[in-house]
Amino acid sequence: MLKIITSGAFASVLEKILPLFAQKNNIIYELSYGSSFGEAKDSIPSRIKNNEHFDIYFLAEGAINRHHDEGILDIKTKHNIVSSEIGVAVKNGSKLQDISSLKSFKETLISAKSIGYAASASGIYLANTVFPKIFNDPNVILKKSKKILSERVGSVIFRGDIEIGFQQYSELLPIKGIKIIGMLPKEIRKSFIFGSAMFNNSPYEPIYRNLIKFIKHDHIQKFITKSGLKIL
Repeated sequence: MLKIITSGAFASVLEKILPLFAQKNNIIYELSYGSSFGEAKDSIPSRIKNNEHFDIYFLAEGAINRHHDEGILDIKTKHNIVSSEIGVAVKNGSKLQDISSLKSFKETLISAKSIGYAASASGIYLANTVFPKIFNDPNVILKKSKKILSERVGSVIFRGDIEIGFQQYSELLPIKGIKIIGMLPKEIRKSFIFGSAMFNNSPYEPIYRNLIKFIKHDHIQKFITKSGLKIL
């Protein structure tokens, strides 16, 4: 069985296109999920530490490079596929709406009672770079922030556990009952590259090459764009 694992940014795309690819190529596959970074039990780094291995990995570029350095992934099979940006979301009906400028973004975070961010590439960027950069005392924000493990940030927003949340736009988009109020202001906006690579010595390289070709078909590319990702 072909074993595939994906981080959240590309998950909704794979859920739609893999059944089509499998039917066309007469293959059986298993799709698993995990964040590109972080210490959650189901994160890809944790799974690797626990000797779980997969044939194909879809994850952030930095994670691909790191797992190549660890001897897990074959860098010759690396393909950068999409770029993604961090979206900002609130529950439908929330009064927290204005992030149109850096000033209003900061004011919105200060007024928020609770904040959540993903325990992966986007959350690492926010906690380690953005908040220390734009606030004289980032602890004002960090002390009311929650790192979300093993769950979509949008689901936590909808449940009411946090008032405003951050995650890759493509991960927020499918969640019902929330409103994406925009991206990060241009001064702190960042694109994250997501791609794929194979496990070293996997016997499925021919299938992997066909999957990459399949992803590049026009109708698949259009679907990827509608999912909130930018084709590279």
